[in-house]
Amino acid sequence: MKIYITFTKGKTVVLFALVILLIAVGVRLSAAANKNINGVDNPSRISFISNLGLNAEDTYDEKEITIPMEFSDVYKRYNSVQIEAGFNLEKYKGKKATVYSYREKDTDRIINLIVCNGEIIGGDISETSLNGNMKPLKKE
Repeated sequence: MKIYITFTKGKTVVLFALVILLIAVGVRLSAAANKNINGVDNPSRISFISNLGLNAEDTYDEKEITIPMEFSDVYKRYNSVQIEAGFNLEKYKGKKATVYSYREKDTDRIINLIVCNGEIIGGDISETSLNGNMKPLKKE
């Protein structure tokens, strides 16, 4: 048994437009899920910080870390801060990374960037005062 489907010119155009739209949405969602933010060198990290509306000093401290394989309650809360900013450390479990810490000019805040294989994968903005808060890396 053969089944034939016929399309009018108008239906073909609508179907083609729908396929293009679905592809565009898929590409956009994929790009959002994989930010791939360049953090390979100091100028690119400073540029990222500036794009957040922050003004960091050019000097920084760096520390090598390993993202734990199993997240403690503290790390789960920290990752919730990451998720709020569009990051997620889950896929980096067990990987080595570098934390670059920048002092924000004229404030008591530190901007921490977590970089793995040259890509910014997370971080936070921390106040250094006694009762300081930790905020996600996003535009204020």
